[in-house]
Amino acid sequence: KNYILKSEFDANQAQKQLANGNNTISGEAFLRQSGGGVVTCAGYEVHLVPETPYAQERIGLIYGNTIKGYKPLYNRITFTPDYPEYYSSQKRKVCSSTGHFEFKNVKDGTYFVVATVLWNVPNAGYQGGTLMEKITVKDKENYEVILTY
Repeated sequence: KNYILKSEFDANQAQKQLANGNNTISGEAFLRQSGGGVVTCAGYEVHLVPETPYAQERIGLIYGNTIKGYKPLYNRITFTPDYPEYYSSQKRKVCSSTGHFEFKNVKDGTYFVVATVLWNVPNAGYQGGTLMEKITVKDKENYEVILTY
């Protein structure tokens, strides 16, 4: 499905939000399989997306809200316009083997934390998807977030 976005992406606004600050955002991301097994984001990227009108519109369409959500892998979505600067105006970390991530030196503000959790099922391919949660940090905060569905 392709969505036509009304918002324009303001790269300057997003880049200003990525300037160094004194907050830390850490957490874990995981999904529970139908059989009960737990799969983490190990080896996959976690994105810290500054809240902008463009990001808010885009995230809202992907997850059905801008607070917290899950998008299954098979649910393909595209956007017009799809600004390349949107992707370069995010912080990225790779989840550890235990599914842990940490962003240091984060400026006060509101962000979307987006993590990928995937696994391969023999003869069925990849399963899982992305998890999102909106968070706000300020005043030298150490914010811990658990992303799951």
